[in-house]
Amino acid sequence: MNKKRFYQLLTFVFLVSITGSLIIPVFSEAMINKQIEENISLNTPTLQSEFQSDLTRSEFKFKSPYSSDVTPPEVSISEISDNALKPHAGKLNVKLRNFDVGTIKTITYPNPSDQFFRGDSFDVTGVLWSGIPGDYWVGETVYLYYNITKATYEGNKPFYDGNPDYEVGSAVTIAGGIFTITLDTSNLEIDPFSKVGEITLLTWYRGGTNPEWAEGSPGDVIVEFYGQLELDIDVVVSNPNNPYTFTTQVLYDNGSVVDTDGTNLDYDVDWTTYSGSDDSGTAGFASNQHIYSNTAPGPGVDTVSYTADYDITQLPFSFFVRTGSVTFNPSELLSLTVGGATEESALVDAFYVTGSGLTKLPQEIEIGDTFQIDANLSSSTGLETGKTITVIYYYEGSNHTSPETYTTNATGAVRVTTYLNPAVNVSDVTQGLIIYLEAVQAEFPGARMIGDSLDTILTVNITTVRITIDNPSSNFYTVGLPIGFNVEIEDANSNLCPFSRFQIDFTGEPSDFYFTVATGDRDVTSVVPSYAVQAQTESITVTGLDYDGGTYKYYAPTSPTNSDTFEMYYALTLTLTDNEGAPALDATTRDVWNRTFWDDFETNNDYYELSVVDQWARNPVGASISITFAGQVASFVVTGAQNWVRFDETHLGAGWNHNFAYTGDLIATGGAYAPAPTITQTINIYGPDTEVPTLVSLNFTPDPYSTASHDPYFDITFTVVATDAHSGVRSVTVVYNLYDENLVLVSSNNLLPLINIAPDTYEDTLSLLPAQSQWFVDYSVVVKDYAGQGIDEFGSLQANPAYWYDDPSFGYTDSESGYYRVGDVFAPVEEAPPTVTFSGNIPNPFVDISVFINDSVVYSGMAAVGLFVNRTNLVTSEVEVDYIVDLMTNIPSTVEWTYHIDLEYNYEYVWFYGAADSATPNANLVYYNIGSPLTLVTTDDSDNPVITGVTVSAINGTADPDSILTFNATVTDALTSVSLVTLTISITLGSTVVTEDHLVEMTQIGTTDTYTATVDLSQFRFRTSGTYDLVYDIEATDGVENTELVSQSLTVDYESNELQIGNLGAIIGGSAGAIVLILGGLFLWFNRHTIQTYAKRQTFRRRLRDYLREIIDDIKKDGLEGRYKQGLLKTWSVVEGIGREFFDLPRYRSQTPTEFARLLSYKSKIERELMSTLSEYFEKARYSSEEITEKDFNAGVRALLKIVDKIEVGEMKIES
Repeated sequence: MNKKRFYQLLTFVFLVSITGSLIIPVFSEAMINKQIEENISLNTPTLQSEFQSDLTRSEFKFKSPYSSDVTPPEVSISEISDNALKPHAGKLNVKLRNFDVGTIKTITYPNPSDQFFRGDSFDVTGVLWSGIPGDYWVGETVYLYYNITKATYEGNKPFYDGNPDYEVGSAVTIAGGIFTITLDTSNLEIDPFSKVGEITLLTWYRGGTNPEWAEGSPGDVIVEFYGQLELDIDVVVSNPNNPYTFTTQVLYDNGSVVDTDGTNLDYDVDWTTYSGSDDSGTAGFASNQHIYSNTAPGPGVDTVSYTADYDITQLPFSFFVRTGSVTFNPSELLSLTVGGATEESALVDAFYVTGSGLTKLPQEIEIGDTFQIDANLSSSTGLETGKTITVIYYYEGSNHTSPETYTTNATGAVRVTTYLNPAVNVSDVTQGLIIYLEAVQAEFPGARMIGDSLDTILTVNITTVRITIDNPSSNFYTVGLPIGFNVEIEDANSNLCPFSRFQIDFTGEPSDFYFTVATGDRDVTSVVPSYAVQAQTESITVTGLDYDGGTYKYYAPTSPTNSDTFEMYYALTLTLTDNEGAPALDATTRDVWNRTFWDDFETNNDYYELSVVDQWARNPVGASISITFAGQVASFVVTGAQNWVRFDETHLGAGWNHNFAYTGDLIATGGAYAPAPTITQTINIYGPDTEVPTLVSLNFTPDPYSTASHDPYFDITFTVVATDAHSGVRSVTVVYNLYDENLVLVSSNNLLPLINIAPDTYEDTLSLLPAQSQWFVDYSVVVKDYAGQGIDEFGSLQANPAYWYDDPSFGYTDSESGYYRVGDVFAPVEEAPPTVTFSGNIPNPFVDISVFINDSVVYSGMAAVGLFVNRTNLVTSEVEVDYIVDLMTNIPSTVEWTYHIDLEYNYEYVWFYGAADSATPNANLVYYNIGSPLTLVTTDDSDNPVITGVTVSAINGTADPDSILTFNATVTDALTSVSLVTLTISITLGSTVVTEDHLVEMTQIGTTDTYTATVDLSQFRFRTSGTYDLVYDIEATDGVENTELVSQSLTVDYESNELQIGNLGAIIGGSAGAIVLILGGLFLWFNRHTIQTYAKRQTFRRRLRDYLREIIDDIKKDGLEGRYKQGLLKTWSVVEGIGREFFDLPRYRSQTPTEFARLLSYKSKIERELMSTLSEYFEKARYSSEEITEKDFNAGVRALLKIVDKIEVGEMKIES
């Protein structure tokens, strides 16, 4: 940026600020000063700006124009006065408040002049954005609140958010930040009796995922709703010559009545046929209504219309009438026309006859009682005498009786007396009775029959209740036992009472209440309570109750009751005797020789017997008792005659081997509901059991041998299934030894007894500590039975029965030993084959290697992946072992590890790799491809460079001896590129050699393939006249020393101009001064540009040297302050600047640092080692995750200082 552009920027910022723009870039003073310095202090702006940009880029910081300390200007819309709005119904007044931080208030609808009626629906729309053009916030939610101001909302956000009384809608913004929230005002809590309801609508944005999108309100709206008025006319027109009425009211839009007392309406009555009955006029309201009443003309059918007009300006407040979809009229008349018609009809009017008079109200009628009904019949001519009225009794919606007919008397009336017979008419009070009365159509041809009906409330008295306990004589009950019983309720007519209410009572317990079902009875199951006083017999009492069913009623005037009894017990006494008649007590053990046991049962018919009585020594009828042994059960339900059960030979079964040993618990119990103790006796039947137990299976949880991915195992659960068909399994034990990670024995013969968790199943967990990671567990499982449990085959007790477990005559089962390891003992796993990406045969070939490996079986984490590369020189066959031994780089959050290798031509590379995890105490290490290393691409360049287009500036192959020849050649090399092109000249005349093997290095022209060199022939001494042969050889060398030679020749014609010594001296003597003066002038003239360029370059070199020293001082400061990485990055910036400014050699984006360093080294003749050092440490600082050390920093800086020294002493030729 030059000064002119900089001052243009300052002018732009100033103009934007004074025009109120919200987009104001904020620069620091230091940044502006630096920019000024860069643009006015350097004659080499490209080099200076590039260096400074690299050094200071991280210092640039930009400040958001909408940060919290920037307050946008307030925008407001002038209020419209209430007087100006009164001609409009449903005024909507929009007020835009101050801006909220980070949001711009933009409500696009409603507009300030819009008006609405209460009950209308409309959309509240707006835009959510930051105010920056194009910065619309899409996919964000905007909420709509009702009757909430911004201040109130912010004061208690948790209360209003999600509260349906206030939060009335929301919408998600779409493209352009637009939101649309539909509001139905009929759902709002506005006073339904007010003429106007004013509400405040607040929109609110709660903030989004972008931290710069701050919370705030996109706008709020104040809306005023006007109510509507309407006329309502109720018409009643019946028979001709009978009264008719029109009742008029003024209603709000919600249906409530307007206070119209003291106001008037205009009405008009128009009969179609009888015009003499028309009427019109003005009438006032009373009790907020006007009732017009008159007598219809007749006889005959006629129609009438009634029109009412009401001027709403009579009301003391402003109401509005909607005359169209969008038109509002504040002073229009309310007008409504309704119609009616007279018709001929026969009308029956019926009443109950009560002691206080006539009534149409439903009457209570008791089944079995008598009641009376009076009815009259009338038509348009008045009361009808001598006509027929039919009476029909509807029972449950069907015709219960045939129609009864009655003839009207002189007053047009009849009286009906009815007896409600429980055996004929109604037996169920819940089924209802409706009495319908109607005239006969034949007696009134063409007239409409208008009948009448009377509802009844049937009643009945409950007189009898019955309760029956289920099986009370065959079962005894105890506390908590279910007890079932049946209840029946009967009325005074001996009918069962459906859906009647009754009460159940256990002695001393709270009452329970039930209803009968449709059959008039109820099966009930209850629970026997715990009585405070224990008695042998208890009872259940049932009581009938009053109940009002709405259309029917039950009365229980005498509260009828009934009860039933049942037997109780509270504790049982169990008595168990063994097969010898001796008492078998609880928790005892009986050892018996097997032959004795079987003889007692089979020969002597012995048995175990269990008997039971309750605390009153009664047989607890219904109690279940049982004896269980070895899977066999003898059970019995106690009766009044028997209270015992026996376990004898029939329960032992045919599967018992009398020569085997058995053990088991004989259990006697007194039933599920008896709180009696259980008697358990352990019986050991011993004998010659010589068969060892069977170890059916051994399983581990988790499986320590699993190769599936899992966390390190330290707790292993052994699950063993073991059986013994004879004496039974006595114990299952895991015997194990522990070895550390180096197979050194730590402890031996450790025991883990397994627990019997299910039939034939034994289990427990062997736990090691994380500190014992990678230890070995050497285990075996021992299963022992009850053989040799203190009694040998002759029945004699042994002094030490434990020794019998080692006696082969009894034996035990021992599993084969095995071992497993705990902790992380699995090496990392290659999860996918490696990939090798070869750059192809390019001047600087390379490969990128990726391996995919993870510690995926037992995960302790990957520690490192190492790469091993050997290479063989294809020319010399020399092998470099461990050419590369280095760590690969992990791509974060993946299993991929990568390495980049720069290749050299004429080498073959092979590689393998190793991986180690973070397991302790020993890391698991694995090598892949070590036995058969993978071969990388063979980089072989055996092609010589190609030389074409050789030209020389001699004319027709002949040159003058004092001419300057220019040699050009086009040189290319497809693979390793051209490293050197030389020109060798030899000049001879016969056997006379002027010069031999004069070597000149040819120079590349820019980035083209053309190389050039100039040779001044005047530097060679031609002595003898003649035609000389000039042979020139152009030799090209590529990056791997392949060479190509092109040899050509031309001639040099030389004619000697020798003079006499005397003449020559005279000429020289006379012309010396002039020649010197002329030559000096010509020299200065022809070299004027070179001299100017030299002076400029010297000035540039001096200024650049000073600047480089300043940069190096800055780099050294980074080193002193420990910023080694930043310092190395700056050294590389200097290197790229040297290439660009000294040698017209910019670094292109496609070039790697290594490629650029090699090219710069060749072109500048800087030692390749220096450039390699700088590129190596730059790549480490720029691309590697390794820590940059002080040693790395010093090595890079030393290499840079050596290059700068060459610049200062002038060793480096400046080409640009």
